[in-house]
Order: sequence, then C-alpha cells, then structure tokens
Amino acid sequence: MKKPDGTKIVSLNTEDPDILMDIFDKTNVAEVMKKCLEKIYPLWAGDRREEWLIQRINDYVAVENFEIATDLLQRLTLAKIDSERTDEQEKRIFDLTLEIINLTRQKYDFRESLGKALNVLSTIIRYHPSLYNDKRLSMKDFLIKYQESMSSKDYNALSAILRIIVEVKDSSLIEDLEKLLQTKTPAGLNPDYLDEHGEYYNFIGRLTTTIIAIKAVSYTHLTLPTN
Repeated sequence: MKKPDGTKIVSLNTEDPDILMDIFDKTNVAEVMKKCLEKIYPLWAGDRREEWLIQRINDYVAVENFEIATDLLQRLTLAKIDSERTDEQEKRIFDLTLEIINLTRQKYDFRESLGKALNVLSTIIRYHPSLYNDKRLSMKDFLIKYQESMSSKDYNALSAILRIIVEVKDSSLIEDLEKLLQTKTPAGLNPDYLDEHGEYYNFIGRLTTTIIAIKAVSYTHLTLPTN
C-alpha cells in the first residue's frame, strides 16, 4: 500500500515502528490499523512506543471509540514489561485503564471492550498488587452486577475479575463468590450455546477454583487456640 504521504509504496510487514505508527495515524481502515498494531508495542517502560500508545488511547477514549482504545491498551501489556515498570510508572497506565473501565461499564454495547480492559487490569495487578488498594474500582460491585444480569459476552470480563481477586487474595469477597456460584444458570444465557462452547462450565470451574484458593489463604491466617 502507499505510505501515508502518498509518495512511496510500503508493506505492512515492515518492521519499522515509525512507518507503522504513521500509517495507523493516517488511515481509517480498521483492518490496516489492526495489522499495524501487531508490531507496535513498548520495548521498555517509557519508550517512544509506549508514549505513542498512551497518547492514542487518550485520543480514542475522548471520542468514545473504546474498541480501538482497548486494542491499543492491550499493546501496552503484550510485551509483558509490566514487571519492569515501577509502581509509579504503572500507575499512569492503571489510571488510564480504570478510566476506560468506568466509561465502558456504563454502556451496554461496549461489553467486549470492558472485558479487554479488565484483562489489562488483571495483568497490571499481577505485577503491581499494591495498586489493588485503589478503591475507585470495586470488585464487589462487579460481582453483584453480574449475579443479577449476565450474558455470554460477560465471561471474558468476569474471568478477568476472578483473576484479580485470586491474585490479591481478597478474602472479603468469599461470600459474594459463593452467591455467584449458587446461581445455576444466569439469566440471559442460552444452554445450547453453553453446551457447545463450554463457556459456562469453564467459568464455573474457574469460580470454584477461586473460592478454594481464597479460602485456603483465609484458613492459613486463622489463629489456633492454645492450651
């Protein structure tokens, strides 16, 4: 295809991130943008690719294009450099992720984007669990919401929530997890779809494992009576 300035034919298979970022910025073709993103990810915390990704995320959040914003967000964690970032560096991305989550959760049509954002959040918290103490996002609120109304598109988001809970070993949510487990067939789910894709049973397995893991941690902190 042509280079964005129209003067040269370039291949999307190029390894040059400058060309790929330039094409991404100047095209409105979704397939081309996704192809460019395949090779645009940070090599280290604070590099020019990371700065470009963060800026573009803000741009697309501003116009409520959460599909592209969350695709960009995933590129920040694809290289798994989260473990190399300091808590201060990661908090910048953490804050941006929370903003996307809080915006997308308000709009039913963006549930797939919400799942992507929550997956990014789970990756961040995996390497920086101290950020979980930020009370702007309540896992309890999410669990209550999904217990009341759940559709097949929610499993990606809910599985990410379970990963966050088990990562930080939040024992305060055991009761809420058990209530969710007692919901045999959440409203809105098609049993035939569940049987075919195993979505429901995979989720139940993950939920059960989470409860067991959290309870095991709770028991280890119990003080045994002395004679």
